[in-house]
Amino acid sequence: MGIECGPGHIARLMNSMRSSVPFVGLWPSWFVETRKVRSKFPAFGFLPPLKSGFPRPRLAQHLPNRSLLVFVVGTRGTSICWRDRFVSVSADICQRLGRRGLILGGDEPPTQTNDRIEWKGFVPLSEVLTSAALIVHHGGIGTAAAAMEYEVPQVVVPRVFSQHSNSRWLETAGVARVLTSDTYTAEASSRTIELLSGDLAVQNRLKALSERIRETRDVDGLCRFLESALPDCTRVTKPAYANRPHSLLRSIWLLAQAHFKLNIPVLIPQCLSFANTLR
Repeated sequence: MGIECGPGHIARLMNSMRSSVPFVGLWPSWFVETRKVRSKFPAFGFLPPLKSGFPRPRLAQHLPNRSLLVFVVGTRGTSICWRDRFVSVSADICQRLGRRGLILGGDEPPTQTNDRIEWKGFVPLSEVLTSAALIVHHGGIGTAAAAMEYEVPQVVVPRVFSQHSNSRWLETAGVARVLTSDTYTAEASSRTIELLSGDLAVQNRLKALSERIRETRDVDGLCRFLESALPDCTRVTKPAYANRPHSLLRSIWLLAQAHFKLNIPVLIPQCLSFANTLR
């Protein structure tokens, strides 16, 4: 779960959940405490960014480190009635700054906006953030966490749900600047990107946050928590690739098999590349 706007929302959400349903926060405990929220959600830190065998985008392969601008379109719920303008402004930013850019997610733009920008429907952030000078996104907790871990400054344009409170936290932490949908223009955004990407104080804060994220991550603890929701794990048949103790993949598989009766053989192979990063 991400953090919705306002501490009262967390309390209402917790009270509405059945006690038999396990739930965790997608954040480390210190991330919540800085918002003056004392939540009873168990928290095990930000999960590691996905790594896989996806080929790196052409731009990320040939550019020097820390020179690429990354623009994340977001989910359909975030980008509805917004994607075309976001893509157009992002392309104009690259043109103004003379920088290469990568647009991630959403549908492929109907036409190539200019030769400075490339579109990919999906590439794990771990494959591009090592080349990124800055990332523009809408404030999703996973994207924000990956950017902090890879020490990449952020421009956040929140749209819906917890994106607004996430963006406020990132700006207060000194690792991001927040723009609204109306102020996300080529001129204003280019100026913000230039100031943010060259700020040494921001880089120092990102370095400290990145170290803290890695130090407070507890994947084994998360696995133990998930498996504790099962009355008897030994009664669930385990697939051959889920025999590592406290593998996150195994924990999710056990929960799904026991509680949701999903078609696990279809769903689980899609998670294998993520699980390999946890081994």
